[in-house]
Amino acid sequence: MFKFTNQDDYLEININYFDNEPAENIGKPIDMSVDINFYINGFAGKGGAYIVAEQMKTFANDVIELEKSRQGMAYLIHVADEINFEIKSIDSIGHLGIICKVIEYDYLGTEQLPLKASAFMEISPEQLVEFAKEWWVTVFTT
Repeated sequence: MFKFTNQDDYLEININYFDNEPAENIGKPIDMSVDINFYINGFAGKGGAYIVAEQMKTFANDVIELEKSRQGMAYLIHVADEINFEIKSIDSIGHLGIICKVIEYDYLGTEQLPLKASAFMEISPEQLVEFAKEWWVTVFTT
């Protein structure tokens, strides 16, 4: 799990193998489970989704490129829009921000209701450097 912070605000992103993943798949670039939890400017949200390996590979390579250049973006979007996570440059001198949207589902009786939350948070470049060192980045960029 990686935790981005900005004063009292935080965003946690947990990228992992599925709980029941066979041992022979650990360490390989396969589909992953992604969970996001945040509290930003008084708004909270959480959500999770399964992301296919090809998207994870693109995201990992974009994170590396963004960390090197401090320009552009790295994004992770679930096909059914359950999570949208984007790290992007917000100016020409290297400031960075995260835009995050999540949808979690709950029930009211038999009716399924989507609970949507979104937020934006500025992060320091040092946090991106540390995020680019996460274990899953190595798995998907080798």
